[in-house]
Amino acid sequence: MPSFRFDGTISAGNVVTILTMVVTVTAAYVTLEETQEAQAMRIARLEAGATATDARLRAAELTLAGQASDLRSISATLLKIDSKIDRLSQRR
Repeated sequence: MPSFRFDGTISAGNVVTILTMVVTVTAAYVTLEETQEAQAMRIARLEAGATATDARLRAAELTLAGQASDLRSISATLLKIDSKIDRLSQRR
């Protein structure tokens, strides 16, 4: 079995490798932070848009409810007119 030997010297290749690793990890961390900030801004924008959409939907529902009420009132009025016309036609 081969024996392993440890050499305690540090070469230029070791320094370059360590510096490369430090730079790579730092760049990855910065990129991750920027991505998270961008995603947070997108989420905030989407939530604001959803809130605006909800408000428009509520306004449309209220308008629709008012129109339904108006239609019921018109229908009731037309029924009254129809019954009055029937009574008038029966008198003649």
